[in-house]
Amino acid sequence: MGFVETVKTVFSKYAVFSGRAARPEYWYFALFAFLTNLAATLVDFALGTHFGNGQGSGVLSGITSLALMIPHLAVGFRRLHDTEHSGWWFGGIFLTAVVAGLTIVFLKPLGAILFVVLGILALLLLIWLCSAGTPGPNQYGPPPPTAVIPAPIFPE
Repeated sequence: MGFVETVKTVFSKYAVFSGRAARPEYWYFALFAFLTNLAATLVDFALGTHFGNGQGSGVLSGITSLALMIPHLAVGFRRLHDTEHSGWWFGGIFLTAVVAGLTIVFLKPLGAILFVVLGILALLLLIWLCSAGTPGPNQYGPPPPTAVIPAPIFPE
């Protein structure tokens, strides 16, 4: 599955949190989201619709981030399912990031502690997202159509 086909697949499953997603499906969409947000940020700077003193995001990049949030969460859940982990790890880390961001503004020491915890959890999540999926069916369903099941070394 190529880049364009993968992005179409993720958008066709916009809010589908069940099932499994292979590594290319997740990582191609992550690349698409990064490039789309980068382009939106550059357009914000060009139009002067960015927030702050020339730093941070703007109106268009904020709308883009919100539009891509649900499919990114959904493909993240499905990717973790492929490695036999609950998708709630992805959702929990996302919520921890939101809480840490809000907390750092009001309660700096607690927010700093949450950011350390978030860093540890993000490293664990990165390892799982990069791991190979379970060959064959698992508790979350059959393997994704793009997954290649390796042939046995010694066929019977």
